[in-house]
Amino acid sequence: MTYRRSLLTRWSRRDRLAVLVVATVVALLVGSTLVVVTAADETTRLAAHLNSTGTVATYDDPAAARATAPADALVLPTATATLDGEPVTVVGVPESDPPPGIPIPEPPDPGAVRASSAATATSSPNTTLPTNATLSLAGESRTVQVRTVPRESTGVVPSWWYVGNTETVENLGTTGVVVVTPDEANGAGVDSSARDAPLVGGLPFFVQGTEQLLAGLAAVTGGVAVLVVVVVFSVTRMTVEDRLATLAVLRATGLNRRRLVALFAARAAVLTAVAVLAGAAAGVVLTNAAVNAAVFAGLPTTLSLQVTPRAAGLLGPALLAVLGVSVAAGTAATLPAARASPATLARRAEGATTDGNDLPPFEHLPKPAVPERLRPELLPVEAIVPTAATLAVFVAVVLVALTMASTVAPLSTPDETTVVQSGSGNPWSSRVDADYATALRGSGVDASPEVLVFSVVDGDPFLTRGVAFDAFANVSQASLVRGRAPETPEEAVVGQGLARSTGLDVGEEFALGGGNRASFARMTVVGVYRAPGLYDDHLLVPLSTARHLSNTGPGSVNLIRVSGNQTPTEGRPGTTPGGTPTPPGEVPGTETPTVTPDGPTLCFDPVPDAGPPDATSLVTVRDEAGRPVGNATVSLGPRTVSTNGEGRATVTLPESGSYRLTASKRGYANASSPFEVSPGAGRRLTGSLAVVSEDLGPLDRPIVSLALTNPWNRTLSRRVAVAGAGTRERVVELGPGETRTTEVELDRPGPGTHRVTATIDGRRVAATTVTVRGDDRVVAALATGGRTETVDSGLGRAASTAFGNLRVLLGTLVALAGAAAMATTTAAFARAVHSRRRTVGVYRATGATPRQLFVTVLGDAARIAAPATLLALVLGYAGTWLLARVGILTAFGVSLVPSVSVPALAATAAGTLVLALAGAAVALVLNAIEPSASDLFGVGLPTLPLAVLVALPAGAMLGDIAASFLKRRTGRQRGAAFPGLDQLDFVVSALLLAFLAAPDWFGEVFTLPVLFVVVVATPLLHLGTNSIAYVFGLKQEPY
Repeated sequence: MTYRRSLLTRWSRRDRLAVLVVATVVALLVGSTLVVVTAADETTRLAAHLNSTGTVATYDDPAAARATAPADALVLPTATATLDGEPVTVVGVPESDPPPGIPIPEPPDPGAVRASSAATATSSPNTTLPTNATLSLAGESRTVQVRTVPRESTGVVPSWWYVGNTETVENLGTTGVVVVTPDEANGAGVDSSARDAPLVGGLPFFVQGTEQLLAGLAAVTGGVAVLVVVVVFSVTRMTVEDRLATLAVLRATGLNRRRLVALFAARAAVLTAVAVLAGAAAGVVLTNAAVNAAVFAGLPTTLSLQVTPRAAGLLGPALLAVLGVSVAAGTAATLPAARASPATLARRAEGATTDGNDLPPFEHLPKPAVPERLRPELLPVEAIVPTAATLAVFVAVVLVALTMASTVAPLSTPDETTVVQSGSGNPWSSRVDADYATALRGSGVDASPEVLVFSVVDGDPFLTRGVAFDAFANVSQASLVRGRAPETPEEAVVGQGLARSTGLDVGEEFALGGGNRASFARMTVVGVYRAPGLYDDHLLVPLSTARHLSNTGPGSVNLIRVSGNQTPTEGRPGTTPGGTPTPPGEVPGTETPTVTPDGPTLCFDPVPDAGPPDATSLVTVRDEAGRPVGNATVSLGPRTVSTNGEGRATVTLPESGSYRLTASKRGYANASSPFEVSPGAGRRLTGSLAVVSEDLGPLDRPIVSLALTNPWNRTLSRRVAVAGAGTRERVVELGPGETRTTEVELDRPGPGTHRVTATIDGRRVAATTVTVRGDDRVVAALATGGRTETVDSGLGRAASTAFGNLRVLLGTLVALAGAAAMATTTAAFARAVHSRRRTVGVYRATGATPRQLFVTVLGDAARIAAPATLLALVLGYAGTWLLARVGILTAFGVSLVPSVSVPALAATAAGTLVLALAGAAVALVLNAIEPSASDLFGVGLPTLPLAVLVALPAGAMLGDIAASFLKRRTGRQRGAAFPGLDQLDFVVSALLLAFLAAPDWFGEVFTLPVLFVVVVATPLLHLGTNSIAYVFGLKQEPY
């Protein structure tokens, strides 16, 4: 076997380890690429099954718009006019049929405009206009007299616009054009200078958002290249140093430098090629295993991973790049030996050098000024550089994953200060009455009602929020940096982050498409705002605009965000004495009697507010204490009767009309309630709700009492439903005058205050609230009642799938990055130990035991790892910040910029310092009493060196800070369990820092049995004891 073949094919155990390490790194690249590409393809497949209708764009120049619009596009001219001094917009609809699937209002006759209830001056979008009214519209060209006709449907056209024909718009003077292009015509002659938007942007939002993740693969490839360079360089350098004697002979017998370098470059290529093949296979297998685990854990993912042509097209160049950098690394590692003479190589093989040119890399550099205690004893300080480079890649991956998780979480699931509809799986399928926000603000709580619209403009996906800007700013800590807040439905403000990534700025006009329905709005940016976190990457529009762009009905919103540090104040307007908001009209059909302030007050039992003529109704009159009042006069129009001794009277309804049901008696204040008599009115039951359960906890099921009364002289059978957390339905049959009370057990609603309603045949007759103990910040749960229908099922499933796939991606990426970083760090430290193999031999020859040598090397590793970790944190954060700023790291329109709060860091540092000093003070006390305690107990207690006095408490605090940061970033609520981390966070970090500060003392005190008790036995005993207490009901959690 020739030396060439031997060098290429005979691999040592170290070489096989290098193949394993590089394969792990390649598995990171292949696995992340497969997950991202498959997620993008899956979301695209979902989008292909739905009709996205077309795109919309706005133009200022009518001639240019008509010239560039495709032949089958719908061209809608618009005119800006004034009505009573206020600006209005009139859109001209052509007589020709619109493109299929695009709902356009029918054009009116000449001289008329169609107007909905919102089609008025844009500053007052909800004023109702009369039908057949004559309006004088002053256009750019002339003033036109038009009459209004009803607008039956909104269609894609904004509800605040007037709909006329093209002749009316031309008479007013065309000032702009809206071009609606069907999907089939997209790309056919469309002016690329116009910002276009899909008419239905929900699924394109997720498609484009997932596509943005593909751009991040370039960063992953760069990180993989760094790891491969570290591994291949380290292994090749060790191979060269092991074979210096052989290389000296080869060089002396005629092997030139170029062939030597080529030989080792080929060796690096062979090692990397085998690793790439193995890593590619491992990446496919491991990611499929991760998907199966995600399915088993219940994540909504539809990924079916396989190497598609698209994935192969991305992976091919990336893997070739990995192979290329490995060859370059092998070449660089060989160059110092290739440049040396054969004699020099022979001397270096024997362990002697004669001049500075023979020194290994980094030895030319001046030694850093490192204190003696912190300087490694065996390993070279220079090992910090490759270790930091390796860890920086892992830090960057984790930062991206955590930032992305914190970005996606508010989109997919509500947090503890968000109001959503009870039972809704995600915020965009929730419907909440906007009046609750008013009630919450009346209680002293900042509340922002919001509508979510998934938007895509000019290919850029982002989230549009319908808000009242002042309310949004109070809750989100947002502030305007330029311009002003929106005042009309066609004005918007853009976050600084979104403005940076999309180019939207003050004065820009563009078309904005709908989220889950075909619609559009012409928007103008009037301001730029700044807000923390993902809220800096949103477009904010008025609520009326967002409702038009979504299926959210009038008076409803998707969610209400509230400030997390406020709770309602009792006694404010709009609250009951208990602080519960009471929106107006909560029980339609059950009227509250009006009284006059004269003496005791008469009251009716619940009475209906309507009935058919000649029907007989039973009325009960009571006083304020609930006692029946006899001989009271009950009047309904011309009909007058008196109550019996039980306070009851039988009233026959008069002919059709509006009346007042009145009860009177001398010495009492009258009771009065409106009553409508109509042939179409049915006989309705009356009812009331009361909460039976008291002091409800999060695990309790509320019980409410429903009292139903039949106030008519015939038997009635009705379907009754009680809705809260879940719905209970039954059919109730009541005889004349019969009252029946039923207790209903509801599902667990969670902490907060929840609305419970009773309906009869779909009509609400009673309502109440149920309060469950929990975090005060969940005051938003007030709004979890109301409507319970499921909405946006197609979009909801697609969005849940997209976010579920993203969670699988993040989990897989972090796991593979962790494995790759661990393997690469192992290679870097192996290189460092190998460079000191002769010194290790000297230690062993002079009597050092393997255990002593192990402790020494481990201490050096800790001294190298600590500064390398700090350097990696800085490099990883800086690299991630830079990539996010230039737009490479973006997901769903949000730049993944890791945020660091300087005040929070300062407060944390100050608290850590105080607690660490307190721990050191306790340790000093223990040192002082150690002699007396040892004599008392007969057992020698360890004393704590000064370095340990600081290291133990400081390490404990740093570990707890790191654990808290990880729990918050992974979305866990305060106090939520994190098995393992909860028990070992401060222990492990304290021991690690103590070992770094005083390795000899650590080795004497913390022997293996002691470490087993501290790290393994104590946490198991803790969990076991708590679990037993939980089983017997002594603790609320088993941890």
